[in-house]
Amino acid sequence: QTYTTSGTWVCPQGVTSVKVEAWGGGAGGASTPNSNNANGGGGGGGAYSVRNSITVVPGTTYNFTIGTGGGQDANGNNTTATINGVTITAAGGSTGASSTTVNAAGGAGGTVAASVGDTRYAGGNGANGVFKATGNNSGDGGGGGSGAGTLGAGNNGALRVAGALRASFGGAGGDGGRDANGSNASIVAGNYGGGGGGAGHKNKSAGLGAAGAMIFTFTCPALVSNAGPNQTLAACSTTTTLAANTPTNATGTWTKVSGS
Repeated sequence: QTYTTSGTWVCPQGVTSVKVEAWGGGAGGASTPNSNNANGGGGGGGAYSVRNSITVVPGTTYNFTIGTGGGQDANGNNTTATINGVTITAAGGSTGASSTTVNAAGGAGGTVAASVGDTRYAGGNGANGVFKATGNNSGDGGGGGSGAGTLGAGNNGALRVAGALRASFGGAGGDGGRDANGSNASIVAGNYGGGGGGAGHKNKSAGLGAAGAMIFTFTCPALVSNAGPNQTLAACSTTTTLAANTPTNATGTWTKVSGS
C-alpha cells in the first residue's frame, strides 16, 4: 500500500509484521533577486529509509506523516511514522542559495544522519548555480537533485541538468533555468522526492520540490474456515454440534446453508 499524503494505516486482520519504506520531500530551488547576474542553486532530493520488519497488531490504526515538497526557497519536509514504538524517518532535502557575485550553492539532499531506519540513503544534492560576469544580467540555475532510491543515494544535479531517476522509486529533479525560471521536480507516479531547479537571471522563480511517500508491504495469511464433516442426527434428535474450527485471524458466525 502506497501513500503520498499524510494519513493512517489500519493493520489488516491476521497481519503481525510489516515492512515500511519512506521517502522525504524534495526541496525547492533558489529563486533570484531583482539584481544583475543572479543565479540560484538547485534543491536537494529527499532521503530514503526502510524498516524491514515491524511487529504490528491486527486492527490497530497507525498514523504517518508524508513530507511535502518544498516551495521555492524552502526545504523539503521529513516523512515519518512511529509504529508500535518503532520510528522510521526519511529526511527532506535542503533548498539552495542565491547569489549575484559567485556560483550560488546547491542544496544538500536529505541526509542519512537526519533519517532513521534499518537502511538509509541520502537524497541527491542540488547543483550550484552558474554566475556569469557578462551577458546582460544572464545566469544559470542549478539542477535539482533526485530522490534516493531503494538501491542507493539519489543522483546529484550537474550544472543546469537535474539529477536523473534513481532506481527504484527515486524521483528526478527539475532542471535549472538559463536566463529563465527553474523547472519543478518531475512528478511521475511511483517516483518520489526530487528537488526543484534553481532560477537563472534576475527576478526569476525557482522550481518546486516533489513530495515524499510511504509504502507498507505485508503478507495476508490465508483464511481457513472449516465447518467439519457432515453430522448424523441421533434418533429423535433435532440438534447436533458441528466440529468446526476457530479461524485465528478472523471473526464471524457459522450459518447453516443446507440440510434440515
